[in-house]
Amino acid sequence: MIACFLLAACATSPPEPPPERVHGCWIARGDEVTTTFRWLPNREVAGRMEGVAMQYGRGAPRQGGRYAVETGPQGEWQFCQLDADGPGGNVCWRVAQSGGGSLDGGRAFIDQHEERLRISVVTDLGERLIFDGRRDGCD
Repeated sequence: MIACFLLAACATSPPEPPPERVHGCWIARGDEVTTTFRWLPNREVAGRMEGVAMQYGRGAPRQGGRYAVETGPQGEWQFCQLDADGPGGNVCWRVAQSGGGSLDGGRAFIDQHEERLRISVVTDLGERLIFDGRRDGCD
């Protein structure tokens, strides 16, 4: 009986805040490209998590991107691509926190379950997958 109650409580508990969902190191291995994503707290801004994505491929140059998860001006969680349009050219999207809400201006989806992480951004142009992989050790 107690086990059933605990199972129900776990099933209905809200998801962790976005910084806790992404924290740590992640990897997505593909046939042609492997992507690593390392998320660590920013030492200067409390509550801000910064991530660096690196793509490695056979015969292809190394590519990367910088991202952040932080609170926005109205206290909402934001997922930001840093320096998207050059230095200081950050692009941010509000992080979806429940099933409802407008997609105006785009929305970021950060889904973490056990050892898997999927991050995507949905705009009027469709869905853009940022990362889909599993937890990895931080070396």
